Amino acid sequence: MVVFGCAILSNESEESYVWLLRLFHGAMKGKQPKSVMTDGDLAMKSTVSIVFPGAHHRLCSWHLLKNATARIGRPIFLQKFCLCLMGDLEVDEFERRWTDSMAEFGLDNHQRIADMCARNIHGPMRTSGENFLQD
Repeated sequence: MVVFGCAILSNESEESYVWLLRLFHGAMKGKQPKSVMTDGDLAMKSTVSIVFPGAHHRLCSWHLLKNATARIGRPIFLQKFCLCLMGDLEVDEFERRWTDSMAEFGLDNHQRIADMCARNIHGPMRTSGENFLQD
């Protein structure tokens, strides 16, 4: 991950985010990022799709781990989830570990995970930003 800019805004409205991301877009000479990571703020998520329609919106790893810890709370699952999320894995190894973990914990037929994976050709943890651990 590379941070290309930062800003302090007086409010977190969609209008403010659109203004900011359009300035960023101009500063980058019209190049769009391939992905944007945020904390899941709905106004920011909406803004990313408006200003950078081709970019994948993703939740940052800290928020994914926080949500997994709060909603799952099973140490062995969390250990395997963390390895998939943060490990230095090749694509094939990631997919094998992910598939094995989903089967081990009975999540391979979980509807939200199935929907997330069906929409994403790059693998389950590289999603459009939806958090499968939220209800």
